[in-house]
Amino acid sequence: MTPRPYVSVKGISKTYTSVRGEFVEALSPVDLEVYPGEFVCLIGPSGCGKSTLLSIIGGLTKADSGAVNISGSLVTGPMPNEVAFVFQDYTLLPWRTVERNVSLGLELKRVAKKEREPTVARCVALVGLTSHAKAFPRELSGGMQQRVAVARALAVDPAVLLMDEPFGALDEQTRMVLGNDLSSIVAKTDKTTLFVTHSLSEAVYLADRLVVMSASPGRIKEIIVVDEERPRTPSFRTSEKFREVHERLFNSLRDEIFAVGRDA
Repeated sequence: MTPRPYVSVKGISKTYTSVRGEFVEALSPVDLEVYPGEFVCLIGPSGCGKSTLLSIIGGLTKADSGAVNISGSLVTGPMPNEVAFVFQDYTLLPWRTVERNVSLGLELKRVAKKEREPTVARCVALVGLTSHAKAFPRELSGGMQQRVAVARALAVDPAVLLMDEPFGALDEQTRMVLGNDLSSIVAKTDKTTLFVTHSLSEAVYLADRLVVMSASPGRIKEIIVVDEERPRTPSFRTSEKFREVHERLFNSLRDEIFAVGRDA
């Protein structure tokens, strides 16, 4: 029996007005269903509306038409008890230590300190930063700062993680390490995850399904299933299945990327 989708996107469209007063269609009607515990990557050329769609799902941006439901509830604005964001910019508070940055969401929810402490310790350990719990952001590498951002999101125990190019500012080696860690963390915590990326390899390694979006206006061109159990191991990156899915994804994106180039 097919489970009910946890995130349901129906007929979402969005048009912006440019600085020159022109209408720019970011999203043409998009329909998407994401199931409990699923890891879905949104991938497409620059300007295809990936981040806009993620923002609409999370209630940060209002769509022109259509509706988003999370766990059966209509999204009309941010849902901090259900959804947590992780962005490319770590947005850590420089005057707070690792553990105090991780505790921020719990403090905003007015969770008592005695209840916060074990949750914070567990989440810091989950991202491998226990030995750096008292460190400040300036004392951490970029990869470590992004681990703090992930731990902060997990601390509020959201059902849905929305991740907008969280590793985009990091070098390739660090991205691979964090991708491996994220695959394990999401599998352990069973979070329903939508992840925006430009990296084909990252998407194939992480996702249960790859949602390929067309050049602007953004539409879903194709959905590719990655039939490989999570959490993935580094050996998957050198497997024949990885190569086949990567090639299919590249072929699906190729015309969209060239379309952007022709319009530039």
